[in-house]
Amino acid sequence: MSRFAVCAALFAVSCFLVVQRAEPVGAQDKKDKKENALERQINALEKQVNALKTENFQNDRQIAALKNDVAALKVFNNKLQAENNRLDAALKKEKGGDAKDDKTIKALQTTIDGYRGAGLVHVVVLKLKSDSPSTEAQSVIDETYSQLSKIKTVRGVWAGKPSSKGTPDAATDYTVALVFVFDDAAGLKAYLKDPIHDKFADKHLKKWETPVVYDFEPKRVTAP
Repeated sequence: MSRFAVCAALFAVSCFLVVQRAEPVGAQDKKDKKENALERQINALEKQVNALKTENFQNDRQIAALKNDVAALKVFNNKLQAENNRLDAALKKEKGGDAKDDKTIKALQTTIDGYRGAGLVHVVVLKLKSDSPSTEAQSVIDETYSQLSKIKTVRGVWAGKPSSKGTPDAATDYTVALVFVFDDAAGLKAYLKDPIHDKFADKHLKKWETPVVYDFEPKRVTAP
């Protein structure tokens, strides 16, 4: 074989080897590029997931804070409601008290007007019999206020025992004194005939000495 033929054969073999070696290298590069691209995608997805986790954590904190705010507002609202109820109750009580005071004032004014316009004063001085019970005097006083004062023509009434702090020379030889105020003599007559008075007299007069009675007509006082 000539030298030329040997060189040609060697050249052909070299080319074949180069071609055979080049093909795997190109495939490996493509594979590496694909793997790198996939890794970059995975990294990008992991970053997105981490970002979402961070955002979700922040959202959870905001939700927890909002729940705390709602709970605090509920407590505050309950306190406001309780205070409002307390104020309403106080206001109703005050209004009720005002109405009660007005009623009391009107009743007192009516009594005062009755005293000022009194046309006859009836005074009864009583002395307890020696054999009467010691509780009789207080019983007469109590029932004068609870019973005799209910008679319609009575404008005012007082009942009591002798005072130890009164005028030094005042008579004290009695047990109980009763004072009644009437518009006029007709009012006194109606009082004496009233069933309440009759019942009172039947129960008590037998336990007392004969009453000493004074009736007088005071000067009428007109309202200023």
